Amino acid sequence: MSRRALALFLLALGGLSALGFGIYGLVSPSATAAAVSLEPQNAFGRGEIRALYGGMWTAMGVLVFGALRQLASRGRLRPDIETRATERIRTIALCWTGLPLARGLAILLDGSEGGPAALFILAEVAMVATLLGGLALLPTRRA
Repeated sequence: MSRRALALFLLALGGLSALGFGIYGLVSPSATAAAVSLEPQNAFGRGEIRALYGGMWTAMGVLVFGALRQLASRGRLRPDIETRATERIRTIALCWTGLPLARGLAILLDGSEGGPAALFILAEVAMVATLLGGLALLPTRRA
């Protein structure tokens, strides 16, 4: 597998992860809420779970795949468009970085009940690593 193919694969894996979490949050807000120890009290609460865990993650996955589509057509892409596509993915990765950092801060401030927080931190770090790793492997052209 070429370096470029590996980079695109990692980016696709990150986008797919976001889409998977997002679609799960949209389709099953009650199960999503239970997974993160939340209890929506009514339809509004379930709607908030759908919006945050479903809508936001789905939108981020779609944005990654939109940028990935542009990056995959490298031979026909202007360098400035390629740069914007990589910056979109980098921005999403940096936003995702806030998740494990805030979770770690919560463990320091509030303590931990064990497994779920650590598991989510590992998953979030892996997702960030797939995007940043893919970007690091992606050869860039100069405008």
